[in-house]
Parts: sequence; C-alpha cells; structure tokens
Amino acid sequence: MRSDYGPGHGRVKKTAIVAGQSPNTGTTVVTYVGGQYEKIAKPDGSIEEKFYIYSPSGLTAVKTKLSTTAKIEYPLLDNLGSVHLATDESGTVVEAGTFSAYGSHH
Repeated sequence: MRSDYGPGHGRVKKTAIVAGQSPNTGTTVVTYVGGQYEKIAKPDGSIEEKFYIYSPSGLTAVKTKLSTTAKIEYPLLDNLGSVHLATDESGTVVEAGTFSAYGSHH
C-alpha cells in the first residue's frame, strides 16, 4: 500500500495492490478530496464515489454512488464523535459498532 499526502499532511491518495482471484486482482486507487469526497477505482474497472455531507454539528450523511445506483446512509454518533450506528433512508440499521476505551472496534 502506498499513500500520498498533501501540503497540509492530509492523505490525498491511497494505492493498494489487491491479491486474489480475478476480477479482484489488481490495483485499487482511492483518491480523497478534503474529507468531503472519495473516489475508489477498483480492479474490475468499477468506480465507487462517496460524498460526505456535513452540517454545523458534524457528519450528517454519506451518499455512495456505484455506476447507476446510489444510497444514502446516516451516521449516528456517540458522545465522542465516533459512528455508533448507520441507518439507510428508511431508518434500517445497516452498520453497528462499539469501541473499547482505547478505540478497538468490536
């Protein structure tokens, strides 16, 4: 894996070599833009885009676009600002996580 950093020391690009069987063999390139956008170019040629939507209180939603489909997820944060749950547009929990006192994900 290789990461490239910008002048403010923020990561702007990550390149990872994915080993495995076709079509997952190859290089995945993730390009970051200011914490608000990610473009993920996968080995099979597909492109996934993530748009991070913020409000004054912080991260409000993440829109993920893959080819012609799109979904929006809404993160629910704990008291420390970590994502505790993520729900889809209908309110169904799509991701749940808990963390230990030192940040280990359970």
